Amino acid sequence: VLGFGTFLFVHDVDDRQHRFLGYGATQGSGVGLSPTGTYVAWAYNQGPVVVESIDGSSEPVELDYGVNNFSGTRVRFLDDDHLLIVDAGGEVTLWDWRSREIVARAGTMSNVRGVHMDAAQGVLVLERYTNEAWVYEVSAQDGFKGPYIIGDTARLGILRPAPPNDVLLWSMQASNSKPREFTLDQLRSDMTVAEMDGLAVELTAGQAAPLAVDPLGRQYGVRWDGKSLELFIVQGKETLVSKAMPTNDINQILPSPQGDRFLTVFNRAGTVSVAMLDVDTLETQWSYATGVFN
Repeated sequence: VLGFGTFLFVHDVDDRQHRFLGYGATQGSGVGLSPTGTYVAWAYNQGPVVVESIDGSSEPVELDYGVNNFSGTRVRFLDDDHLLIVDAGGEVTLWDWRSREIVARAGTMSNVRGVHMDAAQGVLVLERYTNEAWVYEVSAQDGFKGPYIIGDTARLGILRPAPPNDVLLWSMQASNSKPREFTLDQLRSDMTVAEMDGLAVELTAGQAAPLAVDPLGRQYGVRWDGKSLELFIVQGKETLVSKAMPTNDINQILPSPQGDRFLTVFNRAGTVSVAMLDVDTLETQWSYATGVFN
C-alpha cells in the first residue's frame, strides 16, 4: 500500500491485482467556525460538507454538496444556523444546515482565490485570480444583495469601523500597490474605474505597501529601514511599533478580528511555518511548522 497523489495504491500480491482507492480529505481552506464557537463545518474535496458541534453534544449533519473535482471548497458561518458554501468554481450557496435546505444562491465567474466573511456586518467578499473582488451583502432573511465589483485589487480586507467612520473595505491595487478604502454606499453606487482609482492613497517616501490591514485600520507589513528589515504596524503616518526581522520571509499576515494579535505565515528553513504575534509588543505567542504549503 502506498500513496499516489490523492489516492491509495493497493496491490494484492497473491491475486496479482491492484486498485486505486480515493478518499475525501480536508483542506485548511475548507474549515469554518461559527461566530459563537459552537459549531464547526468541514468541507471535503469531493463532498460532503459536514457540520458538527464542538463539544459533541449533537449528531453531525451532512450536506449533500459534492463536486467531482479538486477545485477547493470554502465554508463560512453567517450565524449558528446558516452556513455559506463557496466553491472555487464560483457557486455560492446559503444553507439552513439543520434542515439541509438552500436558502439563497449567488455566484461569481469561477476562479475564486479567497473568501472573506464578516458575520456581524453581513458582508461577504470573493477574491478572484483575475485581481478583482465581488462584494455581497448577505442575510438569512434577504439572501444576497450585489455583487459590487472592485477591479485591480491584489489584496483586500473587511474593516469594522467605529462611528462616525463608515469605511467598510480596504484594497490594494495590483498595478501600483496603492491602498484604497471604500464605504458601503460607494460600493453600492456602481463606481467607475476612474472613481475607484481616485480613492488610491499615495505612499509616502520610505513607506512600504501593507501586507494586511486589521479591522481597526492599522497597516501591517515588512520594510527596509536603511539598516535592516523590520516588521511594522502603522496607523496613518504614525508607526505604532516595529521590530527588526532576520529575513524577509513573511509572505502573509492575518490580523485577528479583535485586532489584538496577528498571524504570520512565512517560509523558513525550507518549510512553511506560522507564528502568532502580539500587536503591542510584536512578541511571538506561539509558532509551529505546518509541513505543507499554506
